[in-house]
Amino acid sequence: MDVQKYFDMLAEKWDEIAWHDPQKLNEIIKKIQLKKGDKVLDIGCGTGVLIEYILKFVGQQGSYLGVDISKKMIERAKEKYKEIDNVDFVCCDAMELPFKEYFDAIICYSVFPHIEDKEMAVKKFSQMLKEGGKLAIAHSQSRDRINSLHKDLPEPVKNHFLPPMNEIIDMCLKAELNIICNIDSSEMFLLIAQKEHVNNI
Repeated sequence: MDVQKYFDMLAEKWDEIAWHDPQKLNEIIKKIQLKKGDKVLDIGCGTGVLIEYILKFVGQQGSYLGVDISKKMIERAKEKYKEIDNVDFVCCDAMELPFKEYFDAIICYSVFPHIEDKEMAVKKFSQMLKEGGKLAIAHSQSRDRINSLHKDLPEPVKNHFLPPMNEIIDMCLKAELNIICNIDSSEMFLLIAQKEHVNNI
């Protein structure tokens, strides 16, 4: 079974089995410092757990795009948020997205372990950010907890681990992203990196 089929299989009951602490989600989104009117890309959006938190900051002027490889997850998310105009979804591999310098923020929440080529992904995300845009890689549990959970899951996700913070920081620096926040605690894992401004002299 591949990753897409695995998450398709879980989509119908995902909201029941995958609980996320609302207080931590709010804290994560708050730390990204989204502004009214921001365009946000949510990588591995699942059934849309972050949407209400993101919209609270970007408002009606902003926009949300959720991407996920699981067709069933996207179907669930679309059904839940069909009444909201500035929310959209696409079912594909995030590496295939065509955007260049478009988003104010790209958020990878509870998805980074499932990305096969992590270094290439960070480079791709950097290219999709506007100057000054932010990439956030986040989990509302500790790195040890995430890796322990995955280890006990079946294929194809049992070997999907979250790398050490210093390795992800190196990936960001290679992609010309400056680290502005990194939290690797017993409560959460959060790295926020910002695309450099280019000085036109």
